[in-house]
Amino acid sequence: MTSFENRLALAAGLEQAFIGTFNDACQSHQIIKFGIESTKLADAHQHLRRRYDATSRFLRYMPDSVLINLIDATAPTALIEFKAADTGLYSQGFFERLKANCPEMEPPFLTIQDVFNVESEALNGYLELAKLGIPVIVVGHAMYRNDNPLRAQYAERIAVCNEYDPNRGAGSMGSGTLIKNANFASFVTVGEFFSREQGVDSRVLEAVENAVVRRR
Repeated sequence: MTSFENRLALAAGLEQAFIGTFNDACQSHQIIKFGIESTKLADAHQHLRRRYDATSRFLRYMPDSVLINLIDATAPTALIEFKAADTGLYSQGFFERLKANCPEMEPPFLTIQDVFNVESEALNGYLELAKLGIPVIVVGHAMYRNDNPLRAQYAERIAVCNEYDPNRGAGSMGSGTLIKNANFASFVTVGEFFSREQGVDSRVLEAVENAVVRRR
């Protein structure tokens, strides 16, 4: 399994556990799947991966889950994207260089476990959607963390240090996917986020966190 396929598999597992538990426990909101995974486009994903026109990028990275408030029809509908990582940085030297490269990032990196990778084109797409007034919630599961590994944040509030090519110098063509080094400290716990930003009962998120953690 390639690193790209591994990221997809991890995100799919997170998504399934999160959405299933959320919808079972929540009476006020529902998360509904749509988009590429609900159509035959999912079978063509391998072809879209190496197409870089605007439409192909949009289809590849568009969030395919939507959060709907069932009680308040005036509440904005939000898109949700799930990102999971089972390993973090290993090199303290790389981490020190990373900190030196982004001294003005807020919040700053404090520990090596703060570094959370997000596909560059994906996050760029979410930011473009935000400019159109379409909120995108990124749910991140940093499986290598012991403290609050499941967090969420609006795409435009995620602190990013820089961008890099994980395959550069590796002697492999790879997928050509560029990665942004994001700061997981700019995310908040899913309980805090969905309660404060979306008005979801905190007990729903307790059930979600328990379900996700049990998967580890």
